[in-house]
Amino acid sequence: MRADFKDGNVLEFKTTASALVPIQHWISTEWKYTYRAELRLIRLSDGRTLWQQQCTADGKPLEKKDMFTADGAKVLKSDMPTAAEECARQLLAKFP
Repeated sequence: MRADFKDGNVLEFKTTASALVPIQHWISTEWKYTYRAELRLIRLSDGRTLWQQQCTADGKPLEKKDMFTADGAKVLKSDMPTAAEECARQLLAKFP
């Protein structure tokens, strides 16, 4: 990055998780889409991380895992960008 940006600062946004995860209830299991990301502000002159924060956002729970992929993955295609946008909002709110 130093070759491209010289001695400035760079924001690095990295997705750390994107998955369908089970939610265990007393007698049943639901599934949800979860998204996690990390944002770092890096000073290129010395590679030092000046600020770092993480976020997590979830989609709405559904009864069955295959409900996310039904109908051309309609629910998953809806939940993925919504969760990423929510995560970005969380990070921006924490940015100094």
